[in-house]
Amino acid sequence: MKKVMVLTNVEKQDVLNSIVNQPKEEMMMVKMHDLTISQPYGCLMRNVLLAVYEEGIQEIYVIGEQTQTSERQKAQLEEKIKAAEISEEVIQTINYTNSAKPDFISWLVGQTNMKQTVKQNVKLIQSHPVMPKSVRVQGVWIDSETGEHQSV
Repeated sequence: MKKVMVLTNVEKQDVLNSIVNQPKEEMMMVKMHDLTISQPYGCLMRNVLLAVYEEGIQEIYVIGEQTQTSERQKAQLEEKIKAAEISEEVIQTINYTNSAKPDFISWLVGQTNMKQTVKQNVKLIQSHPVMPKSVRVQGVWIDSETGEHQSV
């Protein structure tokens, strides 16, 4: 059996199992709120590479599900941040310094087009100069309304 890594924002284990079709003991699951790999030499990509070399991962799935609309999610997140007593001044300072682009809340929410995010991540992983060419990388996008999935 080949070892598989799954990077996903999908909560439903049965959906993931139907796509990957591997026993649990052969799968390494990485659940994320936002599926974006933002840096080719960041912590997440480092862990993917280490899993390939140290754990013998032979196949990587990037599986993304479109969730609630970003505007609704942004509004909810802003309310939670305010409820945590983070001042508007702090958010404005972060925005002013351009530390998070395009702005802090958008950066925190992440990508809004999950299909595009999956494609970008697959390309980033496949084209990484230290990723062995023998490792197969697949992208799958799930329509949360219908439950249907397609390769991207």
